[in-house]
Amino acid sequence: TKVHGYSNSYAKYGGKGTVATSTDTTTKNYKGSYRKYPKIYAEENYSGISISSGTSVKTNGKDQSEEIISEYITELPQTDDWMEADSTNGLTVTQTYYYGSFSATETKNSSTDSGTDVYSVIFNSGTYWLASRYVLCGSYYANFGLRLVSSSNVYGYYLFYSDGTANAGTNAVRPVVSLKSNVKLKDTGTKTSGYTVWDIE
Repeated sequence: TKVHGYSNSYAKYGGKGTVATSTDTTTKNYKGSYRKYPKIYAEENYSGISISSGTSVKTNGKDQSEEIISEYITELPQTDDWMEADSTNGLTVTQTYYYGSFSATETKNSSTDSGTDVYSVIFNSGTYWLASRYVLCGSYYANFGLRLVSSSNVYGYYLFYSDGTANAGTNAVRPVVSLKSNVKLKDTGTKTSGYTVWDIE
């Protein structure tokens, strides 16, 4: 799988950011006017809100794809749902941004499976959001965003900057349906727009 952790001259992807020090290159500290963060970020792993140098960042929080607070399931965060780290210690963030490019051979389930069916459902079907957040460290401010699937690529889109600026993106969402293990699917033998139609028994 061609997933590449993004590294720049400010921070690198791949560490857990368990310690925020000047030598920990997976994290970056922001002060002055660049210490704002989305309210939900405080609940995530590897966030460092107002922590001093050498202090461990959060490790008992939520992962990037977990629901953070139940109220956000029914009501999306507003642009003013941000907070600010203290002026002394500032905001410490861990770089979690990655990107990747995929092919059908990387989505096959077995040696006899071409992977085309799975690939056509996930990729090459427009641009849509993934329920997965990330942080990218910039020179002056941090970028908070959501991951995207577009064509054969997975990358991200900035939605909030640690200077308090909000950004907007217009993309689709894809529903995910979970079926219990005792549910049986029956091939109807018909296709719609190239996709097989199944009956649930």
